[in-house]
Amino acid sequence: MKGVDYRALLTQGSFSNINYSPSISTIEQLFTVIDGNRCTYWEFDFITNQFYFMKVAWDASTKRFTARSSTVSNIELIKHLHPSDQHRLQTKLRLHEEGIEPVFRAQIRYRKSPERSWHWLNCRGRIIAFENEQPKVVAGIYQNVTREQNRQERLKRMAKRDPLTGLPNRYALQETFAHCQQHTNESSMNMALFYLDLDGFKEVNDKINHRAGDELLTKLAHKLTHLTRHNETVYRIGGDEFALFVPRYQSKDELVVLAERITKAFHAEHVNMYGTQISIGISIGIATYRITDTLDSLLERADTRMYRVKNNGKSGFWMGSANHSLDD
Repeated sequence: MKGVDYRALLTQGSFSNINYSPSISTIEQLFTVIDGNRCTYWEFDFITNQFYFMKVAWDASTKRFTARSSTVSNIELIKHLHPSDQHRLQTKLRLHEEGIEPVFRAQIRYRKSPERSWHWLNCRGRIIAFENEQPKVVAGIYQNVTREQNRQERLKRMAKRDPLTGLPNRYALQETFAHCQQHTNESSMNMALFYLDLDGFKEVNDKINHRAGDELLTKLAHKLTHLTRHNETVYRIGGDEFALFVPRYQSKDELVVLAERITKAFHAEHVNMYGTQISIGISIGIATYRITDTLDSLLERADTRMYRVKNNGKSGFWMGSANHSLDD
């Protein structure tokens, strides 16, 4: 595909009304913008179904810009896009071609070959040429925003993790609950939440120090995760309180078995922290999901039942009536 006549393009319309005499040519101005923003110029021809790309670089030795161009068919380019982005790119181009979206914008993932990693590209453009009053060419730039995208993803993951124990936090629990709630309401699946509080943990901070408390919290958090099944997740809610989310169970007896496994593992747990023996237990309150529940209401019921265990001698679990039937 033939590239755009940049001089003609940049002297049309409002550009011709600017009372300014630049020290460099318009093509050099364009190259400076592309190179300075680390962009790649591109065009797409709706008639030939071809993409044209141009990379610009400043050659310090010659003090001149160098440009490399390439052409690729739409079909060939699609093969290098992430499967989730292939349809989006075609849809965005069509919407811009039809005038529904005045500016073409798309963020896509691209890689040169299967063994390479994905690169995030932020693309923008608009129609610049017509033929027989129909859109012919859309042109624009794209930037490689992989580093920024990865940084954003790391920040998102950090926002959902407790920095001390490495467990997912309440924010992550809210996200998981919302996802599972939709599927539960649609398929009538059962889900439940355990509210867990460590018994005797306060003594560690009081008798030793907070550093010892942090070490013990981390150790016990890992212990909890090893007591769960593959589809169950432990979250740190705050302090020495945790939530165990069960997204699916067949029988309420499964919840009893899980609660017994955890309480037995923590029964008369004696740990030596800096020469001081500390006895650690665990109190658990369990609530099963109702269709009207929010995460807060589910947590509140489980929390209330956990405190009933605390008030009745600690180190046990409570789900409802005396025979442990769930009366949610």
